[in-house]
Amino acid sequence: MGGFRGAQLLRRDEDGEVAFTSITWFSITWFTDLDAVRAFAGMITNGP
Repeated sequence: MGGFRGAQLLRRDEDGEVAFTSITWFSITWFTDLDAVRAFAGMITNGP
């Protein structure tokens, strides 16, 4: 994928629950327009 620089998945256990946080890195020029966002995330919707 153009512009992709890396990813990290963090996990935290607390009080019997688990929380995950994902972090992705892209070059500064990757998200130059809405089409670039769609290419990464898929179709954007405003409802369920």
